[in-house]
Amino acid sequence: MKENERFIELWNDYLEGELDESGTAELRALLAADEDLLRLAADSYEMHRMLGFIAQESDSRHETFVSETMARLPAGDSDFVEGVMQRLGCGATGKGKRTGVLDAKWRMAIAAAAAIVVIANVLLLRPEPEKRIARITGLSGSLQWTGDNGRVVHDLNLGAELPGGTVEGMTPESWFELQFNDGSAVTISGNSTLTFSDLGQKKLYLKEGSISAQVKPQRKDKPMRVFTRSAMLEVLGTQFEVEAELGATTLNVGEGKVRIKRLSDGATVDVPAKHRAIAVAGREMLAVPAPEAVSHWRSQLDLGPEGTYGKWSPKTASEKVKLAAVPLTVPQGLTIYTAALGVSRGDTQPVVLQPGCRMRVRGHISSAHKVYFGITVMYPGGGFAGRFDTIRPASDFAAGADFEVVLDLRDFRLDPSLGEIKGKLPDTPFHLVVETMWCHTLDQASGLELTEVELLPPKMSAGSTVEAPQSPVMDIWAATSQGNLAVVKGHLAAGVDIDAVFVAPGVIASGATPLHMAVLSDQREVARLLVDEGANINARAKEEYGGTPLHWAAALGRVEMAGYLIDAGANVNAGDKNGYTPLDATALDQFSQSKSRLAIAELLRKSGGESKRPVQE
Repeated sequence: MKENERFIELWNDYLEGELDESGTAELRALLAADEDLLRLAADSYEMHRMLGFIAQESDSRHETFVSETMARLPAGDSDFVEGVMQRLGCGATGKGKRTGVLDAKWRMAIAAAAAIVVIANVLLLRPEPEKRIARITGLSGSLQWTGDNGRVVHDLNLGAELPGGTVEGMTPESWFELQFNDGSAVTISGNSTLTFSDLGQKKLYLKEGSISAQVKPQRKDKPMRVFTRSAMLEVLGTQFEVEAELGATTLNVGEGKVRIKRLSDGATVDVPAKHRAIAVAGREMLAVPAPEAVSHWRSQLDLGPEGTYGKWSPKTASEKVKLAAVPLTVPQGLTIYTAALGVSRGDTQPVVLQPGCRMRVRGHISSAHKVYFGITVMYPGGGFAGRFDTIRPASDFAAGADFEVVLDLRDFRLDPSLGEIKGKLPDTPFHLVVETMWCHTLDQASGLELTEVELLPPKMSAGSTVEAPQSPVMDIWAATSQGNLAVVKGHLAAGVDIDAVFVAPGVIASGATPLHMAVLSDQREVARLLVDEGANINARAKEEYGGTPLHWAAALGRVEMAGYLIDAGANVNAGDKNGYTPLDATALDQFSQSKSRLAIAELLRKSGGESKRPVQE
């Protein structure tokens, strides 16, 4: 390799901060042997790369190296550049190919010299104060801001100005509103993590959770950009909401238009006002009308922990599915034991509170304790609208027993911790969108667990079961999971595909057909209905293993369900993606008790079931 080529390679590594001691020594030797290499450092692109590098912290080895390089310049900085310019002018009058080579060489020399001068200035001058790009216009709950150099601040104050950084909501009750210098406002709520910056262009990085924003008109060549794990959004000026999950991004646009780009394949869609789009790998990305709001909602813990806060435990032969409160100690010194469920999230219909709505909560508590019940609400167009809660005394709960409470939303009051911004929030939660429902105890662990939470619309009796509305509110998979025959029938009557696949990244049942979901939740009556209506009894789930409903029954220890599926004609030797049979699935001991699986194995063998799993030596 020629010396100048080797020099450029080493120089680039140095600018990137990737040059080790031996590389630095080689670079020193090259400079000592050839003065001209000082002028062949980089073109303008490399100079920008260098400027990016020197903006970071430099160790003493880098500073010493730059000082030595500065000392080897043949004259003062300005004299050197002026001399180069004069020689460049003379060279330009020449003829032939050599003139072009010299011209390019001296242009590179100027870039190198200018870059070296910039390095010296950055190292010797005191850093300028951080530029404040936004201020806090609202906050509540436990929050954490991380700035440059890893500086962490918990005691954030209303009106404080920030230079950028990362803000994190620590609990479901957390809320934070930020206003940029141009008036654009961004709100995060709940357990959300957002990094923000504005170096001539606003950039937001939503690691998890949700944000809503009101964006002032931006320059067309520098739109606000919002990044998640799965998508990138470009915003010129509009109102929108974004929810980021592990593998999916949901965008709801209230006003204007937002462009969303899926990172997995570069697919792009423009989403207009009153529309939404979901970016997830493997699914067509479309802008579709936002769904109409509903006033009835019921938790779906059977589907998994997605959208919950707390310790989730699945249903077993002896235990209900449950969500246990988990502790968090806030900076004020209090320990809060909280469990929460997301309500209006992802691609679900927004749930709006109407006067007369009530909240029914079922669960279990180990020791009698005062319990706080609350909701976090958003404006229909996006943006935090407050937290409202009520308190039930310890006398309402028997230690070591299940409980059921029905709460009138008219008894809920604005959370006292929002006193500083009380004037800008509504007095009641009605006609607002429910983002989260939560409950907690303070200071002492009470063993609080939730098994079901339901929002009852004004006309529904607290003792009634769910009735199918004219247009089903729940999707077919949720209705199947909850054993709601009426709603399942309503969907089938409306033409819903009986073998449609449920897709929700991060949810354990993702990839399931309604029949798979019936097996998962042990809803045998619904399973019979689906099979009678023509469901594919041997359909393979669109997930990692590709098991049939009988595979799922075998793995989960659903003895009666397995027996029914076998009697209904399920293929006892159907293979999953790995070629394993339902009999092989009975060996998966992480999902169910061995007694149940042994019973299913016996049923399968009697019906001709075989194993394809290799015998362990």
